[in-house]
Amino acid sequence: MDRDGQPRLSINEPQQMIFTPNLDVATRASDFVTNFFTSSTNRHLYFHNIKHTVQVVNACHEISLSMHLSPKEVEILELAAWFHDTGYMDAPEDHERCSRNLATRFLVDCGYPTKYLTRVNALIMATMRMHTPNNVLEQVIKDADSYHLSESNFWEMSDELRTELEWSGQIFTDEAWLSHLRRQFNEHHYFTPYGEMVLEPRKNRNFKTYLVCLGAMN
Repeated sequence: MDRDGQPRLSINEPQQMIFTPNLDVATRASDFVTNFFTSSTNRHLYFHNIKHTVQVVNACHEISLSMHLSPKEVEILELAAWFHDTGYMDAPEDHERCSRNLATRFLVDCGYPTKYLTRVNALIMATMRMHTPNNVLEQVIKDADSYHLSESNFWEMSDELRTELEWSGQIFTDEAWLSHLRRQFNEHHYFTPYGEMVLEPRKNRNFKTYLVCLGAMN
């Protein structure tokens, strides 16, 4: 049950997975995860929702174009991106593990090869905030997961994240939230060449806007 007493879709309960014949596994994952988020009565995921998930999937494709990755590597990235935040539905503090478990159940039901499933799961776990990428695919998904820092509508998404955190009980004054963003910008960096050359300058422009906003607050 959610805070309003409504039933919610749980990643810890078996999900009915109905597949359309001849659809590739990435399309099946897209359909499943989209339905997973949109059919839930959990409305407190103002940031970690289907909109963010689609952004990460698209960012994986965008970054991959500059990396000369194989079709199979792109598929593995896409699958990890679709599932990487599904765990927020039930366990924000342990969402990577829950996301990995749901992805495992889904891909096993799809008959997805174990050797590739293992790589999908590793990428999901690589999205942990303090994880340092161990390979190129981990670099790509890390950069994709923080792609929003470089977006022109970063401040809109920042407000959505703040609302989500405040729903969970973390209340911020405007000054405290700006301080939180300062730490985020200072601690973050992109890993891929594309991230360093394309995303980082855009992120820095957002940081300059933040500094102007901070000055207005003082």
